Amino acid sequence: MENLALNLGKKTISGTFWSYIAYYSGKVMVLLSTIILARLLEKDDFGVAGYALVVIGFLDVFADLGIGQALIYHPKDEETSSTGFWLGFAVAVSLFLITWAAGPWVGSYFRDQRAVSVTRLLALTFPISAMGNVHSVLMSKELQFRKKFLPEFVRAIGKGVISIVLAALGFGYWSLIAGQLAGTLSGVVMYWLVYPWRPSFRFSVSKARSMLAYGINIVGVSGLSVIQSSTPSILIGRYIGSVGLGIYQLAFRVPDLLIGQFCSIVSQVIFPVYTSIQEDLAVLRRGFEIATRYLSLITVPIGVGLALIARPFVLVVFSQKWESSIPVVQAIALYSMILSLSYSAGSVYKATGRPYILSRLSLIEVLYEVPIFVWVALTFQSVYAMAWSLTLLTITTTILELSVASWVLKMPVFQILKALAPAFLAAGVMSVAVSLAMKLMAGIPDIIQLVGGILVGGGFYIGTLWVLQRQLVFETLQFLKKTIRKQE
Repeated sequence: MENLALNLGKKTISGTFWSYIAYYSGKVMVLLSTIILARLLEKDDFGVAGYALVVIGFLDVFADLGIGQALIYHPKDEETSSTGFWLGFAVAVSLFLITWAAGPWVGSYFRDQRAVSVTRLLALTFPISAMGNVHSVLMSKELQFRKKFLPEFVRAIGKGVISIVLAALGFGYWSLIAGQLAGTLSGVVMYWLVYPWRPSFRFSVSKARSMLAYGINIVGVSGLSVIQSSTPSILIGRYIGSVGLGIYQLAFRVPDLLIGQFCSIVSQVIFPVYTSIQEDLAVLRRGFEIATRYLSLITVPIGVGLALIARPFVLVVFSQKWESSIPVVQAIALYSMILSLSYSAGSVYKATGRPYILSRLSLIEVLYEVPIFVWVALTFQSVYAMAWSLTLLTITTTILELSVASWVLKMPVFQILKALAPAFLAAGVMSVAVSLAMKLMAGIPDIIQLVGGILVGGGFYIGTLWVLQRQLVFETLQFLKKTIRKQE
């Protein structure tokens, strides 16, 4: 059993390694472009583009009706894949038409008519993305994560370059919208080039029904999850305005790159891996423990560290213009870290054919979170209050989701806490060291504070693990060596 679990861990890390290289290489370009755009554009520009991003992000959950996840779960064959492709494309076109028609309502809700045109244009991402979704899903199903590097990288490059060029030419918020579309299109083209599968004109009604029956639970979960994550942005856009939304949108960029994207990749990798051993609960339990441990070793220090050095980071990277976003960056860094702790749980429910658990959990969370968000927005009308309320509420949802995961896997909660302990212990030592270092460096140039904070934090985190969890460090290095040498 131990060998199977370790092999599971190796496959997960292997897939995550290449997926993260693909995403991270592209996201480095996204980060660089964000830095440049933050200096070229105003908070208002990010906020106006944010109107469209919030709306499209919310509707994106319905873009394929869970067909992608259903394709991973169901056995692969040509008819099933082609059915999934055409069904997904039809849904995407429908969403584009619905969004276009709803444009005036969007402008009315946000009290800003600029929201109408940006939302309508960005809705083109639905049919464009649908042309490459099945290619991406099939590559994940076959664990061909290394091949996904080029499409993801090209997509990020296309998005960044177009956005920067147009921003420099004075196109304002339109540069952000055009960049999104350009990146999506270039990524789809590359998927068709690197993966030889082509959809046939075969369509099975029975298989479409089967995929929709499975996917509807995924859509329910994703929809509720999007409500959770989008509600603050929707409320900020209406009650605080485009400037507040711009601050909130920018604050998400770095935590999303370093933590959110990493967790998303782990989820994509681990779902097909978990599915392959879904009948062996003991191996699945051990695999969940391993995945949780290694995930926390990455996300906890990043989230805590970013919160600690947020001030010099924002001032150096985004410029003095964005100083007001510092408390928001701190809150979102901690939110992203806390959220990452329960990411693997969702893959367990889906892999064992029980995605309805996610639906029920998400419904419970939405029922008590949304009223609190509305109360905070109406009472404080502050982007800072919204960000910190999101962070605090995420603590309760994470505890709930990990508790349910322990019940499904018949795994003591103590065992999960034990898997998380090394990361939090080392992060605690790191926090004390960085806090003291930042006080000692007060008054010196921000760039020195930033570099010093990173070096002190990284040194104390790794040093603590080395002293107290040396075997864990060796195991991590061994996994990475095998991953690099033996790629599929």
